[in-house]
Amino acid sequence: MKKDKTPHVLLVDDEPKNLKLLGVLLKNYGYSFEMAKDGFEALEKIKESPPDLIFLDIMMPGMDGFEVCEKLKIDPETNRIPIVLLTSLTDKKSRDRGLELGASDFLSKPFDKTELMIKARNLIRIKLSEEALRLAKEKAEQATRLKDKFVALVAHDLKMPFTSLIGRLSLIQNDTAEPLAPKHKEGINKMLEVGKGLVHMIDQLLSINRLQTGNMVPQFKFFDGSIVDLMVKTSLNDIAEEKGIELVNEVPFALRLYADLDLFCEVIQNLVANAVKFCNRGDRVTLFTPPGRRTTVAVRDTGVGIPENDLPNLFKAETKTTTTGTTGEKGAGLGLPLCRDIMEACGGTISVESVEGAGSTFYAELPLVRPKILLVEDDDLARDMVSEILQNIGTEVIQVEDGKEAVAILHENTPHLIILDISMPEMDGFELLDYLKKTTSTRTIPVIMLTADDKIETRQTAFRKGANDFITKPLAMNDLIPRVRRFIF
Repeated sequence: MKKDKTPHVLLVDDEPKNLKLLGVLLKNYGYSFEMAKDGFEALEKIKESPPDLIFLDIMMPGMDGFEVCEKLKIDPETNRIPIVLLTSLTDKKSRDRGLELGASDFLSKPFDKTELMIKARNLIRIKLSEEALRLAKEKAEQATRLKDKFVALVAHDLKMPFTSLIGRLSLIQNDTAEPLAPKHKEGINKMLEVGKGLVHMIDQLLSINRLQTGNMVPQFKFFDGSIVDLMVKTSLNDIAEEKGIELVNEVPFALRLYADLDLFCEVIQNLVANAVKFCNRGDRVTLFTPPGRRTTVAVRDTGVGIPENDLPNLFKAETKTTTTGTTGEKGAGLGLPLCRDIMEACGGTISVESVEGAGSTFYAELPLVRPKILLVEDDDLARDMVSEILQNIGTEVIQVEDGKEAVAILHENTPHLIILDISMPEMDGFELLDYLKKTTSTRTIPVIMLTADDKIETRQTAFRKGANDFITKPLAMNDLIPRVRRFIF
């Protein structure tokens, strides 16, 4: 590796006079350089000391310039090095091929000295600038990783003593043998409230950190959005009633959503809790799906609204926008940034509309995903019948005739569900099931087995190997559809 900052150029040409001329020019402009008389020598020199620029002749014996260029551009260690192809070829086909292989520019022989040096100077400047930007980016990312690690360690270390403190305060508060005086009990209650708030804030910090560092990976599945909202309403109904606020669920039944169920529930729960926090007695919080937005769950309230200046920063963890609720509720300002991170991890978005004094509406929108089912069945009649049934419930069906064809498809297309016949030639259903459960990318895909064999031993074998359900032929529609809906809703 070169130790100075002088631009370093590799000259590759089987003509000694061309190498000599190029060398003189580069030396006069203060560049360092090396020479190689063929492609093989060039690759060795590049491996030892990657240059800032390569002048590469096309017409060389053994390994031509196109082949050298191709090898350099498919290698992550060398694909950023700019290459100027030197050739007497002037046909467009050769130039197009060079550019397709990744060359930065061309120079026709006999070359113009001024043009050569302008190309060299510009390409080296671009490369060095890109390297500086890449190093700055890597340094910034490293600093971010260190910051994230520090935040996670501090938050984790703080949570344990706070949890212990809350436990001890609860024991003191509930001690019937030596009950507290009323004024002391009131003080303990306030301390418990503050402590629980701090633990909740720490949990949110840890969740944001795990999402941003990739340590929390969403587990995607299909589910009914109306059930999510019923769950959220149930968990927050007591708090809303205590403040005299009505919770209304207008999310339609059978709203098919695709996300991590627990994480999406956390988003909606945060939004509803925030809405309750900023509502007064007699206000209303409504959960609904806006017209034409079938993968969106919205939370609308008739509360105090949000100041216009705060709207751009609501979802930024680095900007504090938290305010006190209508009855003095405190917050850390991390709930909405956590919602944003969750929605981004699920491939969705979160947005808000608000008028100060008239309430707010938050929109949690997920991508529209059509359930994809891989149907592996060697019987044409059975395959067509099952496919028609599945398409009628809004799914995309990929049909294959045997296990080997299924394996080939799985390398390119990951389904949400696999329906798999047991008795097939080449690779039977059990062999394919073994492959699915041993392969990381397919291990978690639910599998429904099909068979005309109704023996209990066959069913037990299917479940032991990892099947999620079992259907006996001949198929009945009222048996197939409910079993499929378990996995794709």
